[in-house]
Amino acid sequence: MSMHVSHLSVVGEQRGIREAAVRRSGPWDVAVNCHRRLRGPYSGLGEVLRVLVPEAYRRLPEVVADKRVAILCVAPDLAAAIGSAPMTLTQQARDQERTRWYSPLRTRRISNDILQLLIALAQASPAGTLSLFFDTVHEADHTDREFLAIALRRLDPRIVRLAVGHAAGCVFGDLATQLETRTEAVICDAPPETADDETGAPTADELALRARAFVDGDGVGDEPAELAAYQELDPELRARYHDRRAAELEAAGAFGPTLGALPYHRRNGAERAEKAWPAVMRAEQYCMDVGLYHAALELQDAMAALLEELPVEDPDEAEYYIAIHRGQVLGVLDRQDEAHAAYIRALGHATHPEQVMILHYNLGMLYTRHNRPENKDHLLAKAHLNTSVAIASRLDDPADQAFYTVFMGNGLALADVHLGDLAGALRLVDEGLGRLDCELEQSKHLLHRSVLRHNRAQVLSALGHADKAMADLDALVEIDPYHQEYHFDRGNARRMAGDLEGALADYDRALALGVPFPELFH
Repeated sequence: MSMHVSHLSVVGEQRGIREAAVRRSGPWDVAVNCHRRLRGPYSGLGEVLRVLVPEAYRRLPEVVADKRVAILCVAPDLAAAIGSAPMTLTQQARDQERTRWYSPLRTRRISNDILQLLIALAQASPAGTLSLFFDTVHEADHTDREFLAIALRRLDPRIVRLAVGHAAGCVFGDLATQLETRTEAVICDAPPETADDETGAPTADELALRARAFVDGDGVGDEPAELAAYQELDPELRARYHDRRAAELEAAGAFGPTLGALPYHRRNGAERAEKAWPAVMRAEQYCMDVGLYHAALELQDAMAALLEELPVEDPDEAEYYIAIHRGQVLGVLDRQDEAHAAYIRALGHATHPEQVMILHYNLGMLYTRHNRPENKDHLLAKAHLNTSVAIASRLDDPADQAFYTVFMGNGLALADVHLGDLAGALRLVDEGLGRLDCELEQSKHLLHRSVLRHNRAQVLSALGHADKAMADLDALVEIDPYHQEYHFDRGNARRMAGDLEGALADYDRALALGVPFPELFH
C-alpha cells in the first residue's frame, strides 16, 4: 500500500458519480453537500460541524469550548449541544441601535480557527486522522469556498484529508488555484445516457413523484429526469409542492434552512406574495448582522427581483433598504465604485430627510474609510458628513435628533482625524458622549456609547494622553467585557506603557473571547 496521501479534486458533472469516485478512493468520515441553496453560508462546513462537534464535546469538552465562538458562527444551532457564547453589545444591539459592523475578514479568521479544531479532533481520534468530502463546491457560498482554499493550503492530508467535488470549469479564484496546486485530480467519467424504458414515457404520477423529489431535495438535485419533471410540472402544482416543503422546514425549526432552502421555497411557492419577502429579508438581515456579506448581496438581489414582481407595503422604503444595505456590503467588499453608484441612485429617489441624511453619511464613510488610498478624499467626506449632521440637527423627534446628530458627528470626527485635526475630533466625540448622557436614557444606545468612548481612547492616545486613554479602555472592558478588540487595544496600551505582563494578560483574554486575528500574534 502506498504511503502517499493527498487531498483530492473530484471533477464530474453529477453528484452521484463524484460520490462513487470518492468512495473508491477510501473511507471518508463525513461527506457533505455544499450547495448554498440548502443552508446558505457554510452549508458544507456547518454540516461537518453538526456531525462532528456533539460527540467531540462529550469526549473533548475543553477543545470544543475553546473554539465555541467560531463553531457557533458557522453553525449557530449547535448552541443547544455545546452552550451559547457570551454576547457582546454588538450582538445584543437591534435595529437602529446597531452601529458597528463586522470586518469582511471575520470569515477568514473563523476558517482558521475551525481548522485548528479539525486538526485537534483528528489527532484525538483512534486513527489519528480525519477525512472530509465537500461536494457541489461550484454551487457553494463564498464562506465554504474561502474555508476550503485556506484548508487546502494549511492542512496536512496525512492528518486531515479533504476531497473537493465540483463540476469542471466552475470553480474560480483562490480555491481554483489551491485545487490546481495542492490536490490530486480525480476525473469522473461522464454519466451514461439514459432513456425511459420500452414501456413508454413516464406516467403523470411518475413525473409528479420525480418533481416532488426535486423539490423535497430543496432544488439542489442534478438528476436530469428529476429536473426535467420539475420544469414540466403544472406551475400551480409545482408552487404547492414548494409551499408544502417550506411548511415542513418551518415545522422542523432548524436554523440553517432559513438562510437557504426556506427563502428558495417561499420565492417559488403559491404563497409567495405573503411569505417570500419576509423570508428573504430575515435571511438578508441575519447575514448583514453577522458579516456574511457575499450571501447578503445575493439575498439583496433576490429582494430587488421580488420588489419588481410583488406588491410590497412601502416600495419606496423597500428600495431604500436595499440600496443602503447593498452600498454597505459593496463598500466593505472593496467594490466602492459600485457602492458609490448605489448611494447616488438612491439619493436621486430619496425624499425623506432621514434617508438623505444616512446616504450622505455613507458617502462620507466611503471617502474617508472604505475607499482605496488613492481614491480617498477626506475633504469631500467632510462635506457629505457635514450635510448629514445638518439634517440630523433638524429632525423633529428630540431623541432621534440627539442620537443622529451624535452619530453623524462621530463620522465627522473620523474625517478630522484623517485630516490631522485631532483636537477637533476629540471635541466632537466628547460633546457627543455628553449629549447622549444628558438627553437619552442611560439604557439607550449602549453600543454607540461604547463606540464613542473607544474612539475617544484612540484620539487621546494619539494626542499623548495615555492615562486618560487607559481610563476609557478600562471602562470599555467593564461595559462590554466580551468584545475582544477592547482587550487587544488595552493590551497595546499596556505594552506601550511598559506593562508587559498586563499586556500579555489582555492579549490572552482577547484570544479566548473570539476568533484569532494576525495582529494578536505579532
